[in-house]
Amino acid sequence: MFGLFKKKTKSDEPSASCIVPRIKHTNFLLALKEVGAGPEDMPVTEPFVDDLLVTYAFDLPGMFQMFTHRDMKELGLTVPQVRATAVANLKNQISEIQMQSQGPIHMPVVGNDLEACLLLLDEIWEAFSSKVQGELVVAVPTRDILFFTGSESPEGVQVVREAIVEAQKSETTHTLTQHLLVRRNGGWEVFTG
Repeated sequence: MFGLFKKKTKSDEPSASCIVPRIKHTNFLLALKEVGAGPEDMPVTEPFVDDLLVTYAFDLPGMFQMFTHRDMKELGLTVPQVRATAVANLKNQISEIQMQSQGPIHMPVVGNDLEACLLLLDEIWEAFSSKVQGELVVAVPTRDILFFTGSESPEGVQVVREAIVEAQKSETTHTLTQHLLVRRNGGWEVFTG
């Protein structure tokens, strides 16, 4: 019984080996400010594309715990080091990407609510580009759903746009963006086509 009250040891505390990236909507920061989170308790974030940002979390059993500026200071890391560590940890977590495809629409699945984080893995998008006609066009309506198609498939682009609306109807807590993204010059930008 007294084991419940034992002091945590350093090995019980979150470490750099469990930091993963998370993709969030910019409203995430507004919500934290509204509840009064102080500067040290705010998560480490970086702008990503349009209304999306990259934030970081400790991937703990059964939950993600925000990686804050306080955590970064305690671990002695810089933002570029955090990102490199998180992306490396993400790659280690993803043992296999399963692909569900229907016509010109493709949906990679990795589990653990990490699908949106695939946007950070440049090397997979080079491989995925061979599956589409034209530029890669991506939808990330929620953290666990990612669709892609080709810019030269009007049908695919329309279906992906409709999929965003449907996904965001059923998931309101972890919604991301209504915008389509396009892969250009090794990065992401809003697709206006």
